[in-house]
Amino acid sequence: MTRKWGKETPEQKRERERTKRDWEYDRKRESARRAREEREAIDKVKRDWEEERKEKKKDKPKKEAVPKKKLDTNFLKYKNKSGNSSVVGYKINSDSIEISFGSAIYRYNNNSAGHSIIETMKQLAQSGRGLNSFINSVKPKYYSKS
Repeated sequence: MTRKWGKETPEQKRERERTKRDWEYDRKRESARRAREEREAIDKVKRDWEEERKEKKKDKPKKEAVPKKKLDTNFLKYKNKSGNSSVVGYKINSDSIEISFGSAIYRYNNNSAGHSIIETMKQLAQSGRGLNSFINSVKPKYYSKS
């Protein structure tokens, strides 16, 4: 029903509109199908990845618990009144302070950090509050780490 000359007949107009509607409907259906397939492919990849991760977890040997380092007998236990400090203990000397963070011991002295900072650290250590925050904010230089 192609139009050669003159106006379009009502049948031709209906046929053209129906074809356009069908084409739009098919295009939307095809687009929805592609989107659904993409979602399914992504979900499959996610499922496979999670299964692979679970398998790796199962195959991994469990780590043995590492015993915590015992605090040196010369160290005093830090009171940790705030409850969220990583400082475990401290040892005060005349011109220095040694601070144990569990796995490492840092020694700060008057030459490395300065006399006033060392005195403040000694007071905070004895009070049991604020030493870790002070070290994190001031970041004094330490003499040695063990």
